[in-house]
Amino acid sequence: MDDSYAFLGSLNFTSSGFFKNYESCITISDENIVKALSEYFEYIANSQINEIDISSLGHRLYNEPIN
Repeated sequence: MDDSYAFLGSLNFTSSGFFKNYESCITISDENIVKALSEYFEYIANSQINEIDISSLGHRLYNEPIN
């Protein structure tokens, strides 16, 4: 990794991502932004993310009962 470019968007590096799906992707070459993004993604990759039961997620987002 040379930290020269960052690619940010919804594009998956698959055949469908490149040729079949409508995806968004921007290329960033500003070295300060690339460095900041790289540090942020490293932070996320090394973070302890709490897992939640998806069936409880609706109750956390909405006040109304969910059936």
